[in-house]
Amino acid sequence: MTKNQKRINEAMRLLNSSFRTDKNSVRINTNNSLIHEICKLILMYQEIKKKKTVYSEAIFENGSRADVFIPEDFRVKEVLHTETKKEALSKIKKYPAELDIMLFKTEDLLRRRFYNKYMAWANTHSDRTKTILIQEVDNVLSIFDNIFKE
Repeated sequence: MTKNQKRINEAMRLLNSSFRTDKNSVRINTNNSLIHEICKLILMYQEIKKKKTVYSEAIFENGSRADVFIPEDFRVKEVLHTETKKEALSKIKKYPAELDIMLFKTEDLLRRRFYNKYMAWANTHSDRTKTILIQEVDNVLSIFDNIFKE
């Protein structure tokens, strides 16, 4: 057994024994908003692309539930959409102490991802075209603002 597999096994022992799901597959929680679930998928995709094993909606022995659990890193990635900072900090306290917790706001995650990709493409155009494209970015970001009001 490799050192990495031993680490994964150790982290998996933190999960509730009744938790069953396939690795690297998305479990949809219909109590969450669509935006929340899309962001969870983005975070999982990024980890899987790095050849990491991920679990979504992982349930730990104490009953806490993680949006994304990366066992080999002993890490949880938590998506925040409607939660306040106070609610998020309260939730973090419930996770096993061995875990590293990372918080991602849906708005920041989607804006940054969209903005970086679009601007890289816009920079391949002339200054005049780029100005028009940047205005379009602003229009799309205002649409994001409306989505985040749900």
